[in-house]
Amino acid sequence: MDAASLIAAIAQPNSVANGGNIFIQTGNLQILNGSEISVSDLGAGDAGNLRISAKEILLSNQGRISAQSASGEGGNIQLEVQDLLLMRNRSDISTTAGLAGSRGNGGNISIQAQNIVALDRSLITAQAFEGQGGNIRVVARGVFLSPDSFISASTQLGIAGTVEVNQLEQPPEAGLVALPATVEDISGLVDPTCAGLRGRTPSEFYVTGRGGVPESPDQPMVEHSLLQDLGTPVATHEGNRAGRPISFPSITQPQSEQIVAAQGWVINSQGNVVLTSTPYPATDGNPWLTSVVCLH
Repeated sequence: MDAASLIAAIAQPNSVANGGNIFIQTGNLQILNGSEISVSDLGAGDAGNLRISAKEILLSNQGRISAQSASGEGGNIQLEVQDLLLMRNRSDISTTAGLAGSRGNGGNISIQAQNIVALDRSLITAQAFEGQGGNIRVVARGVFLSPDSFISASTQLGIAGTVEVNQLEQPPEAGLVALPATVEDISGLVDPTCAGLRGRTPSEFYVTGRGGVPESPDQPMVEHSLLQDLGTPVATHEGNRAGRPISFPSITQPQSEQIVAAQGWVINSQGNVVLTSTPYPATDGNPWLTSVVCLH
């Protein structure tokens, strides 16, 4: 139902009879945008009864389910919902008696559902003016109301009705999953051997260059060194910290010729003056022509 649609059983103001009843059975019922399902008596009689059985019911944007009377007894509303009753945006479920301020007891509201959710100023009310307020009985696994939504049974001058909310407990076995009684045979699910070792024609896989791939699937991984041979390592000084003596090769200093003061001089065959380490005796002739061998 949408766009202010109406399903109603109405008794006119000059009527003295009771209003008619409405029974609806459906899968999903949506009452949207001001639409309404109502039983009412605007005359002197009592309002009729309204019963709805559905899988889900949605009331949104001022959708209404109502039963009202002008001066007689208010009608009763009975909702049987398998899953969810959802009310949004100022929707309401109500029974009202005594629209003209006259006597008349409010009708009763009975709701059975898995979950009830009322949001955005949505109401469930049973009210009367001078008579006794109607009773509200709710049976559900979960009831969720926003802070601005409520359930009430009231009257202005008479005795207020009662509100009874029964939330069903979740049975412990509801969340359990039945496990299979037979054990699964996994022998056919796990391959005991590597596919590369079977008797069939093996596949081939080539790897070029250096790497850690073994030559065969049944061989272990062999680590290949990529370092070149740099020779036998030489122990450093830090390796002798245990107190062992460190031997060093002996170094022989080269012997240098000793320099002595000149004791004499002669002239060699080239005519050069050569200093000598020993004095050379003079001869009776010309000493300058004397030929000697120099000492080095």
